[in-house]
Amino acid sequence: MATQTYHPCTPPDWVKDQRTQYRLRREGKQSSMKNEKIRELEAIGFVWVLQAKVKWEERLAQLKAFKEEHGHTNVPSVYPT
Repeated sequence: MATQTYHPCTPPDWVKDQRTQYRLRREGKQSSMKNEKIRELEAIGFVWVLQAKVKWEERLAQLKAFKEEHGHTNVPSVYPT
């Protein structure tokens, strides 16, 4: 029976950690992010800062449409967009 190796850091956690270390470095705080790591990640197109998928203005327009239809802005937590 083959044994599996336990990896405490899943890929999403690792990616989040890279972004955190990069942010700390940019803020002048202690960080494990070095220039070489930055270059390697940027070479594969790594995105350091995630942008909102939908612009604020678009969400405002959606909220206005919701209010027009329902008469209020109390949007339920589960609502199709």
